[in-house]
Amino acid sequence: MFEEDLPADPERWKPKEGEEFCFITPAGYVYCENYSEKTNEDFWEFGNCFKTREETEEARDKVK
Repeated sequence: MFEEDLPADPERWKPKEGEEFCFITPAGYVYCENYSEKTNEDFWEFGNCFKTREETEEARDKVK
């Protein structure tokens, strides 16, 4: 099977500057704040950046 036969991955959501996003803390808590590329880019790069608290809690529960 060649790569071109595989479906493309959906583009990941990235919040705009100042938009609220949620993430999972190292202790497993869900926290939401306004996004800043200067201070929050690592969350997005690591895949720890979610649109809603509910979406974040679901992701956290999957890794518990």
